[in-house]
Amino acid sequence: MCRNNLLGTVLTLVLTSTVCADEILQRYECDTLPVDTAGWVVANPCEDECTEILDNGHFVLQWVGGVDRVNYSFLIADFPDVRPASLWVEWRFRSNSPWPQVGFTSGANFYVQWNIANEIVEMFSDTAFSFSGDFSIQGLDPNEFHTYRYESIDGTNYRVSIDGVIFIDQPNTPTPSPFGATLIQFRGAGGFTNNLPFVINEWDHIRSGTVSVGETIVATDPPTGFVNPLDHPNLDRFVVTFDAANYAYPEDITIGVTGGIIPFISMTRRRDNDEPTNLEIVLTRPLPMGQTTTFTFNDGQVSNDVAFTYGCPNPADNVDADGDGAVNCLDDCPTDPNKTVPGQCGCGNSDTDADNDGTADCNDSCPTDPNKIVPGQCGCGVSDNNVDSDGDGVLDCADQCPGGDDTIDLNENDTPDCAEAIPALSTWGLVVLTLLLLTLAKCAPRIKPAEDVTQ
Repeated sequence: MCRNNLLGTVLTLVLTSTVCADEILQRYECDTLPVDTAGWVVANPCEDECTEILDNGHFVLQWVGGVDRVNYSFLIADFPDVRPASLWVEWRFRSNSPWPQVGFTSGANFYVQWNIANEIVEMFSDTAFSFSGDFSIQGLDPNEFHTYRYESIDGTNYRVSIDGVIFIDQPNTPTPSPFGATLIQFRGAGGFTNNLPFVINEWDHIRSGTVSVGETIVATDPPTGFVNPLDHPNLDRFVVTFDAANYAYPEDITIGVTGGIIPFISMTRRRDNDEPTNLEIVLTRPLPMGQTTTFTFNDGQVSNDVAFTYGCPNPADNVDADGDGAVNCLDDCPTDPNKTVPGQCGCGNSDTDADNDGTADCNDSCPTDPNKIVPGQCGCGVSDNNVDSDGDGVLDCADQCPGGDDTIDLNENDTPDCAEAIPALSTWGLVVLTLLLLTLAKCAPRIKPAEDVTQ
């Protein structure tokens, strides 16, 4: 069993039992549901309308109907917990509930009162927005988990991002928390709706810690240096591993390329169930071929350079000899501008299929017959679904002796006897006939010559 119990502040994260990983408040890989007095708290229980399950490392709340709005919450910190000087909270979330909400349907929200920071982030399958402001992100993919991050370096100024895109950025909040309260929690709520058969909220993980600087990149996937495009085709993303839990936003990363079209960063995010030290960088386009692309991560104190040389092992192959858009090491037909792979007919030959029968002309013995690739009995252009009127096993289209037997060929000259004016005899037939004639000649009576009657 791997069960988390928070005692004390979010700064120290003291746990009474084994946790799955450092700085992870809830990671759903354990054998018990993460609902206890110090974790998920049930305000309104599921009862018959709701279920809670662990599914492939995800904590899932599912509402199937009913009229009571059920409410789950995960409390990170509450008064009188000591407020740390800085704070980050990160979570991965998805739902099937779109905005705007209908009836009692809801996604989830993240609520924070920390020093004078006061924010509620509402989360739905396709939209996230600031409840207390005019900030939102729309068009989220409901099939993906999205990385949310709340970050404050002083407890007053804060920002919230999704997949590295900052959509709430508050330099200060004019409404201080009453009583100086310290409250940070997630809420997952749902209920009856006429438009959705059920509502699902899923959490991949929830993490928390204090903001720090100076983390160093210790590894990348793929490794830095030369990257063979045969091993990593269309390289449009990579993963960096820091020596401590860290996060980098796209605006914190500069890109330099020795040549070609420079790619930009579309998002930075955690992969599903990944470690807090790993961060995936997703690009708008693959790295340019035959060039070195350098990414500089700058957190204000330390700069980390990551460089990939994307191209062929032999520098001479980083050219496109035939001008077809593929460099030589990725072109199996490097001298054929119309092909990068041999195809059916090989390099230098067109794979044209004139009759559209799925077989290129180079391999089609009936290139103008869409129903045949070999002549068959009846030849190209004629169907072999013909009849055999005389029952000799030869279709009418190829029958040389309609009404006769095309299979009889005594002299074995490949012409049926019925098609010859005088059927020729086979070699043995000639021998037999010769012997017969000789025998008849010997047995025939001799005729005596007539006498000369003139004497």
